[in-house]
Amino acid sequence: MTTFLKKSHIRSVSVWIFTIILMCISTGIAYAETPLQTDIPQENKNQQGMTIAASIQAESMTIKDIKRYLSGQNPSWPNDVPVTIVLYPRLSFELRWLCRNIIKIPPGTYRRFLMQKAFRSGINIIEVKNQEEAAKVLQETPGAIAPIGINLLSETIQEVKQK
Repeated sequence: MTTFLKKSHIRSVSVWIFTIILMCISTGIAYAETPLQTDIPQENKNQQGMTIAASIQAESMTIKDIKRYLSGQNPSWPNDVPVTIVLYPRLSFELRWLCRNIIKIPPGTYRRFLMQKAFRSGINIIEVKNQEEAAKVLQETPGAIAPIGINLLSETIQEVKQK
């Protein structure tokens, strides 16, 4: 009888080991399918000259002040114009640039935070697909703020100068 128990224990342990190996492999495959920082398309790697732009004349601000506007902590500009945050897709180059260089949190976390903030406190968010749509929103919406390429700056889209 002890031989039978040992064999059953060996079988159950081998089933558990097989299950754990299978889970590790499937988790590794799922993780490998998510885009990594090194998987940025080549045309986006070469894209230089990103900046934070606003549709109003903003005085120079510190990174901390810019974060407050982009996180909805400051709901209006100093001239009482409400802030409208222009939000890019989760895996876009622009959102990753913003989160890596200014906000310092992962893009998914930033998007979830903004959506919760919009539902709770009513901050203004406009979702766009690309920089051209963002430039259009910046031109048409007073108080809008977004990361954008320097080549899209104009008289109506002003760069937010950093101190």
